[in-house]
Amino acid sequence: MTNKKIAFVTNFYMDNNFSSGGVKLNYILLNGLKHSGYTIDLFADRKSIEHPEIFDKVFCFNEIENFRADYDFVLSDKACVPSDITYIHDHSYTYRVKMMSTPLRYFFYKIFCYKHHRRRLSEFYKTKENICKCRKVIASSEILKRDILNNYGVQKDRLEIIPPPVERYQIKKYKNGIFTFGISALGFARKGGYLLFRAIKELKKKNIKFRVIFIYPSNNIAVRSLVKLYRIEEFCEFTGRQNDMGRFYNLADCILMPSLIEPFGMVAAEALSVGCPVITAGHCGAADYIKNGVNGYLYEGNSSENLAEAMVTDLGNLESISGAADFSNSHVADLGNLKAIGRDALFEYSKVTDLKNMKYIGGNAGFSNSLVTNLGKLKTIGGNADFRHSQVTDLGNLKAIGGNAYFEDSHITDLRNLESISGSIV
Repeated sequence: MTNKKIAFVTNFYMDNNFSSGGVKLNYILLNGLKHSGYTIDLFADRKSIEHPEIFDKVFCFNEIENFRADYDFVLSDKACVPSDITYIHDHSYTYRVKMMSTPLRYFFYKIFCYKHHRRRLSEFYKTKENICKCRKVIASSEILKRDILNNYGVQKDRLEIIPPPVERYQIKKYKNGIFTFGISALGFARKGGYLLFRAIKELKKKNIKFRVIFIYPSNNIAVRSLVKLYRIEEFCEFTGRQNDMGRFYNLADCILMPSLIEPFGMVAAEALSVGCPVITAGHCGAADYIKNGVNGYLYEGNSSENLAEAMVTDLGNLESISGAADFSNSHVADLGNLKAIGRDALFEYSKVTDLKNMKYIGGNAGFSNSLVTNLGKLKTIGGNADFRHSQVTDLGNLKAIGGNAYFEDSHITDLRNLESISGSIV
């Protein structure tokens, strides 16, 4: 236990419904210090304080000007003041302008939003002055570290990367239904919502079956109107803010993070922690943890075409799909490194001819009227296996079928390697 006294300075403090990973980190960090015996005073906007039980005293910025002598340590969020330690969890203004504007848009922005631009620049220079006086600066990701080095001029030896803590959710291993993408789209434009709409529109032309669950209010008129304009209603499902993110991860087979700018990406980190793959842009902080074709897929730039390609490639590059995979009538022809599908796998009228590295299908396997000729390394089908009117001639390494086996009008003549069929043979 200790009797040291800490001042924590922030623009905004929350203890629930966290708006970002950095805000959540503040909550966890301060609670840890409190339980370790530190006395903590908070300097913030009073309107942001709802439950200040962990704080000894709460002040507004303008209530005390020179307070450093009264404390053993001063911690700050976003370099609000010169501090012993500051945690930066958002990009600089100059970086944001570069990433979210074209040169022409930036030119007109400086003209027509002159006052706002000058105010933001003034805030940027003030933050730069404060951050350069801090003894230690903490960033949440490599991309944010580069931003701080390039735009704030912080020395490398005073800068560390510490990702926000990730909450581990309990989810079911497998999910039912069509392949489902999920996106947390609060802050729709910045989170890449409109970019994703254009990608969905492109994939619709290719007759690929999937759906996207958006964490975003369903009553937003502008967003709903655009969905109708693009005629993508069948692909989009909207939910409000989620109190149980575990349920969201359970519904999604893959998490999308097409953010135009994203210093970390808490949703991506939480998804990866429960085994849910992630597709994100290379400029997002979560890219630090993505291995192409293993736990997700990276694409370059704020491009709807690249995002659409990643969404399709995702099916071929990932090693496992926890839910169902419907390749029927899709243009996906190569399953790549895919080794396991947790639920049903449907190949009717698909372009897939070889299952390659596939070893496990947890549900039903539908090869009826498909072009599949080679089952590759497939050993187990957990449900029914339908080979009616299929091109499969050899079961290869298949050892077990957990349901019924349908061979009517098939080309299969040899079942010697098949060790068990739990259901009937038709």
